[in-house]
Amino acid sequence: METHRTFGDVSAKDLLLLSQLRRNAREKLTTMSRRTQIPVSTIHEKIKGFNARFVKKHTVLLDFPKLGYQCRAKVLVNAPKEHKLALKEHLEKHANVNSAYKINNGYTYMLDVIFPNLDQLDGFLDELEAEFDVKDTQTYYIIDELKREGFLTDMMRHECQEQKSETQSPITE
Repeated sequence: METHRTFGDVSAKDLLLLSQLRRNAREKLTTMSRRTQIPVSTIHEKIKGFNARFVKKHTVLLDFPKLGYQCRAKVLVNAPKEHKLALKEHLEKHANVNSAYKINNGYTYMLDVIFPNLDQLDGFLDELEAEFDVKDTQTYYIIDELKREGFLTDMMRHECQEQKSETQSPITE
């Protein structure tokens, strides 16, 4: 099922460039220019503007198992009111918490945690219970990564498909 994408006041050219950057931010500007038919100087100026407007952080996506971190999980945590702030601060500083989100529907936080092994993850969960009185957690172990950081990476393919469908004439009988 294809989802219609809207991006506020962002131009089609900007979306195309953002898509290219999401796919490979280290690609040479000349290669990107050839692929998008946008001049290198324009791309350079646009990227400077994107950094101020859209980019939160420049980072690298790592293969954690190859670094010895075999255990990855999403953990839902329901924190007691009196411990929410302290727990939030603890999670923001904890080295094994890759990402933390404030959520709703019966839970306070959703965590993306990464540990070398299951025992260390269990120790982390025990620590949350002991130090912050967390009684309610749901843990979902990541078995295999099917897709990662794929949103807004395929604008070229998406635009080509749209152009193809626009140029095809409807079949009449």
